[in-house]
Amino acid sequence: WDPETRYALGHENLRRFLQDDSAWGERLRKLSNHLAVIATNLFAPDWNRFDVEDPVDQYFVFHVLAHAGTGGMELPNMKVLINNLRTSCRSLVNRRRFSEALAGYSACYEMCQLLPEDERQSKSQQRKRLADILKDRGRTLALLGRLDEAEESQTESLELYRGLPNVKSNRHLKYTVADLLGNLGLTLDGLARFDEAIEMHSDCLEVLQEMTKQHGSTTDLERKLAA
Repeated sequence: WDPETRYALGHENLRRFLQDDSAWGERLRKLSNHLAVIATNLFAPDWNRFDVEDPVDQYFVFHVLAHAGTGGMELPNMKVLINNLRTSCRSLVNRRRFSEALAGYSACYEMCQLLPEDERQSKSQQRKRLADILKDRGRTLALLGRLDEAEESQTESLELYRGLPNVKSNRHLKYTVADLLGNLGLTLDGLARFDEAIEMHSDCLEVLQEMTKQHGSTTDLERKLAA
């Protein structure tokens, strides 16, 4: 078992036990708030201090949301933390450290849902932020071979993207939708859900052809169409 699995097996049961205990519950809440503040103060102002190889730093950043949520608090600079953590997770994926990257993406998603209102900017920006994290998480799950979970994450991301107000006119958003459709098709193919996979690939092809008519042909579009 990797460190993340061992952590998950022991931590959640112990945390639940302490939360439900009348004497320990309040102490745990205060400790959770304290750890969340430490993590945010350490890394939000200067992300260069975060060492993705350090298990202590990983704990602070990957699990800070559990502490923030338990304590029922809103943390400043959360958006900065999310953006920087996503970048570090991509680096972990490129180095094939998928389990650690997955823990990071899960933390990003939780962090996003806890963003203070003044940091969310707008509903559509918050929607896109969640969609991007789910897209990255889905890709990582697929690389780990956890295809059922990957399909769920990719489908949720696709639904969020399709609900964005300017998805029909924005070239970048349309390309991302096409990319998601193609990846979801591959995931469904791996799950032997071939009819659904064909439907996703057909939808992907339709979006790409529409983009070619609207914006003209590019090397990226030609490569995607060929694939």
